Order: sequence, then structure tokens, then C-alpha cells
Amino acid sequence: MSVAGGSEWMAGDDAQRRGGGVLDSLVIFAIGMVAFCAGLSPEFIAFQTRFAVFAQNMLRDGPSWFPTLYGRPYGDYPGLPTFFIWLIARGVGRVSPLAAVLPTSIASSLILVVTYWIGALRSRRWGIAAALMLFLTYGFLFSARSISPDQFTALAAVGCFYVCYSANVLKRRGRLWWVVVLLVFGFACRGPIGLVVPAAVVGTYYLVRGEWRMLGIASCVMAAVGGLCVAGLLWAAQQQGGKEFVRDVIELQAAGRVGEGIARSRSSSALEYWFGCLGTYALSYPIAVVVVVACWRRAVRREGADGLLLACLAAWVVVVLAGMSIPSKKAVRYVLPIAPAAALIAAYAIVAVNAGEVLRRSRDVVVRLCRVVPWAAAVGAVVVYLIRGRMTPALEGPFLVTAVGLAVVGFVGEWLRRRTGDRDLLSLATAAVAFVLVMAGVAGPAVFSRERAGPLVAKIEALRRARPGRLAFYGVFPDQAEMKFVVNLERPETPLFIHATDRLLAEGGAYFVAREEMYRMIPGEVRGQMEERVRGRIGGDEWIVFEKRQGTADTAVTPRE
Repeated sequence: MSVAGGSEWMAGDDAQRRGGGVLDSLVIFAIGMVAFCAGLSPEFIAFQTRFAVFAQNMLRDGPSWFPTLYGRPYGDYPGLPTFFIWLIARGVGRVSPLAAVLPTSIASSLILVVTYWIGALRSRRWGIAAALMLFLTYGFLFSARSISPDQFTALAAVGCFYVCYSANVLKRRGRLWWVVVLLVFGFACRGPIGLVVPAAVVGTYYLVRGEWRMLGIASCVMAAVGGLCVAGLLWAAQQQGGKEFVRDVIELQAAGRVGEGIARSRSSSALEYWFGCLGTYALSYPIAVVVVVACWRRAVRREGADGLLLACLAAWVVVVLAGMSIPSKKAVRYVLPIAPAAALIAAYAIVAVNAGEVLRRSRDVVVRLCRVVPWAAAVGAVVVYLIRGRMTPALEGPFLVTAVGLAVVGFVGEWLRRRTGDRDLLSLATAAVAFVLVMAGVAGPAVFSRERAGPLVAKIEALRRARPGRLAFYGVFPDQAEMKFVVNLERPETPLFIHATDRLLAEGGAYFVAREEMYRMIPGEVRGQMEERVRGRIGGDEWIVFEKRQGTADTAVTPRE
């Protein structure tokens, strides 16, 4: 048996009872909140913009069962995550980036704590290593610093696993009712996905352990909870949008996802998540794969407490990746609930002793890599600083200051390594601090420089103050790139969406916004009647704002397909 055997099991349990676990939990939560909220972009960008608009609408119109967009309910997401933002935004008077990200940051910090709890039931060292691994998981850290409903699904999943696992370890079956609370919470935040994923984690946990009676009871209870939640969801949809909106919710959150997934399974790679996670959820996911390969005999045979826990964690990852591979619409953020399990498995490579040559070599590689991270990141930050002006658009950010901070982290880490007994965990912690600094001081500002829409929107608003006119998007469909503009408008507005060139001539007085390539595709006789006003870059694309020339007569033009 590994070092995390019976004696450390009791050591971890005793530490929890003595209050050490409480102190650890508070420290981990506080560190998570600082790491996830520090250095946020001053403007909503990319995927955040949709949810920021939802929150702006709710702040203006009041809470609702579903978020709204352009005056209509949006059926793809329940309204609870937006409601969380609304609660905070009411206190500060507006939907700021910090107010919008704070609910996700709280959920992410709780994930860190619960992940620590799971590992600490075997040993405190395992729990701390798992929490540090989460900080080193790019996909988790990126989502934690953004607006991410999938983070609530991950919280429900890791919470359900902890409740089931601790009920066995600590012989406290009464706490299993918390599974029901977590399932309802997950559904309320993410719809059916938010319930199905944690329910699958619970089912596989009892399946791996061979507890057939508990599997049957849990399946019946979870099916009943799911049925009640679906009924409540459809009732809420009926109340807010009527029968037509009920059909939209069914299509968007259930039938459309599964039906299209089965119909298009041949055209969509079933291995997309399995390989895609190697990059998005590095470092923990690749290391977890190595650990599973190295310990597969122990996991399959469920040898000892370590082997049983590894088997349950591996089943957690497998069931989520396999289940989410069914729908045709795929995004790596949908499998975010695997992050805690992958971190726990990967952490085993750090804490295991006498577990085989492969794990020993893997631990050595990981520790050496962690020692290099601050220095490599510092060099990278300096390079970004030197080439910032050559990029299009030019990059802005505290790159040089971040490089100095990373170098300090590297020096302090090496100094502490010579004076501490647990050098492996210290190397992991040093790399985690460096990784957070890179996200906040280099990657975040670089992405913001590329994605920001504020300067262009400010130019448009200045034009509209001088001569009022409606905002119209040409060649853009609703709920796409226009969200980057709408979220930065001075007041809520429902823009026009135009795709036929004759509409450009019919909408006199409007300000049209289009990508440069779409603008160049407008027929010459129509474009000749237009006047370019301003231009700017968003997301790497050049956008042009134009309007119909004053005094130009309307000309009949055959619409382009």
C-alpha cells in the first residue's frame, strides 16, 4: 500500500476533526478568490458578452425564470446564474466584470475546497496537491476567471462525489440527502446537463464499488428528482414565454442536443474530448492519464483504499467524457466537471510512495517542470513585452511587471526549497502561483487587447450622439459577434440584422456595422451610395461602420443570396 494508506487515512480524518481541515479550507477558498478575481479584464470579451447582456437585461427588467435577449426569453440556459450576477450588480449599481465573474469565482473556489476534502480523506497532502493541480489546469483556471455556468455543474458533480465518498469513509449515511440538493442546484444553474452529469458521477461511483442496492436506490431517487426538475423547468418556460417557448426549451436543452448527436455521430469525432482535453485541461489531465496507465491493475482490482478511490475517480472522468461525446455540439467547456477528478488522480503521482517506477519517474518530471515554470514564464513575459508593438492590434498589459513578479516567485521558491521538507508540494505551489500570474498579467491582457470592442463602440456612440440613428448589423446573425458591441452600448438596444443589400438602401439614417470582408462584398452600385465613418478591430477582424450618403436616392437592387 502507498504512503496514503491506513495510517494517513486516520491522520487526514483526525486533522479534519481537530479543525486543521477547516483552516485549510478557509485558506484554500481565500487564495482561490484572490486568484480568480485579480487582474480581470476591464471590459467583457468573447464568450462572456452573452451572459453580461443577460445580466444587464435582468438588472433593467427584473428577475425572470430565463435570461432575456432583445426582449425575448433565451431558452438555452436557466436564469439562476444570471440571477446570481443580478444580486451582486444591484449592490454596485451596474453589471461590472467583477460583479459578473464573482459568482463563478465563488463556485470555483468551492470546487477547490471540496476537491481538497476528497483528497484529505486519504491524506492532507493528497488534498493540498489536488487543489494545487486545479490551479495548474488551464481550462479550469480560465473558466474560473470568466462567466461560466459549466462551473456550477462541476461544483454539483464534485459535491455529489464528496458526499457519497465521505458517507462511506466516515460512516455518515445521513448526509446522502445532500445529493438531492446538489442535483437540484445543478439543474437550476445549467438545465438537464447540470443534473445528468453529477447523477452519472453518483451512479458510476456505486457501480465501481459494487454497491448494487445503493445504486438502485440512488437511480430511483435521481430519476424522480430529474422528473420533478424537468416539470418545473417546463412550467417556468410556460409562465415566461408560452407554449412556443416551451418547445424552444425542449429543443435547445434536450431533444436538439441528443437527437442531433445521434444523427450526426458519424460526422462528429467520438474522440474529440478524449484528445482535446490533453491541451485544455493540462497539466492535470495528461498526468492523470499517466497515473491511470501506471496504476491500472490496482484500479481495476480496486486494491486497497487508494486503488478503489482511483477507480472511482477514473470512472468519473470516463462517464463524463463518454456521455458528453454523444451530442453533436461539442465544446471543451462542457466537460469541465472532469477537472476535479483529473486533479485528484494527477495529485496521486505527487503523493504516492512505492507505487512503481513509472509513477516515480512521472513525479520527478512533474516536479522538475514545476521548478522551471516561473523562469520560463518570466522569459515569455519579457518576449511579449518586446514584441507588443509589432502585433496587430498592439498588445497592452503589465508584461514587464509580471516578468519581474515571476522571477521573484522563482527565487523565493528556490530559497524555500532549501529550507523545507516537502519540496514536491512547494514546487507545485510555486508553479501554481506562476501560472496564475501568467493568466492575470500576460494571457489575459493579451487576449483583451485583441478582443476588446470598447474603442470602436465609443466611436459609434459619438457618431450617434452627433446624429441619432439606429444600429444595424450587416451579414451578422443575432446572438453572434454583435454581442461584443451590444454589451458595451451606453443604453440597452435591440439592433437591426440585415442580410439583403436592398435593405441597406431602405434603412435611411441607420449606422451599419459589418466585417470588412462582408462590406467589400456589397455590390459596387450599392456601396457607392454608402459612406464609411469609422473602423476598428475586434477579435482579429477589421470592422467598418458606414451609413447611407445624405441626399442619395434609393435605388432598386436585386438582393444578393
